[in-house]
Amino acid sequence: MFNLLPPNEKQNILREYASRRLILIGLFSSALGLIGVVSLVPALFLTQARMKEVGEDLRRAESVESGKLATAFEKDIAVINTKLDVLKVVSAEPAVHTLFQTIVQKRGTGIRISALSYKYESDKQGSSMSVSGVARDREILSQFLDALKKESQFTKVDLPVSNFAKEKNIEFSLQISSLF
Repeated sequence: MFNLLPPNEKQNILREYASRRLILIGLFSSALGLIGVVSLVPALFLTQARMKEVGEDLRRAESVESGKLATAFEKDIAVINTKLDVLKVVSAEPAVHTLFQTIVQKRGTGIRISALSYKYESDKQGSSMSVSGVARDREILSQFLDALKKESQFTKVDLPVSNFAKEKNIEFSLQISSLF
């Protein structure tokens, strides 16, 4: 029967059919959107109520925790200050390697150092070092001893007289005291 209609009537019917289909799609979309909005309203109210509760809990926790955090921070700061004081004492002392470097520079060509040791003595307010080695002869050992005694970093340089017993290839052991 549709084929019996003239072509312009067929187009009018198809246009009306398309417009009714669009109207139905629009109505269903609107209904679906309205249902979605209505279903989200309770969630909105619950979210707002929960946000108020959390805000109140946060205010209460901040008032309680601020006192605890302050004391915790004070304890941490006290510990850090103690560690910094220790570092200040250590950094005030010259590095051990500079003391050893001074000894090595003063040794000359005829002295071979075999051992260097360092001991910090906090109760005596200073340190002691021990230098062991072999000197080619007495004169070079004596020059080395004099050079170390002239150094301002060292307060006392001891070399036992027994180290001068041999004339060549003298094994020696020095004791050096320092304020650092």
